[in-house]
Amino acid sequence: MERYEDQENQRRDNDRTQEQGRTENRGDNQYRNDTGTQQDQNRGNAQDLENNWRRMENSYRQQYPNLTDEDVNYRSGEFDDMTQRVARRTNRTRQDVENDIRNWNDR
Repeated sequence: MERYEDQENQRRDNDRTQEQGRTENRGDNQYRNDTGTQQDQNRGNAQDLENNWRRMENSYRQQYPNLTDEDVNYRSGEFDDMTQRVARRTNRTRQDVENDIRNWNDR
């Protein structure tokens, strides 16, 4: 009888452990889904910045004539590097440059 109770207790412990694992996995999946959504949103924001840059680059360069072609040219995936170069050349922060690009239509 004692052995049966031990087996029954172990089965309950195993069931609880498995249920906790399922609950934790649901939480992990939710985190992954939230993270995926955030990553998609960040990609969209980065693409919006690049699109805005293409539209306003000429007028931006008129406002900051010390920018060179080397400062503003970039390859696919290197937009952040370009904004950093522009920031350095204009003695501003990268965030300032990105805000300019994001809000240029407001001028």
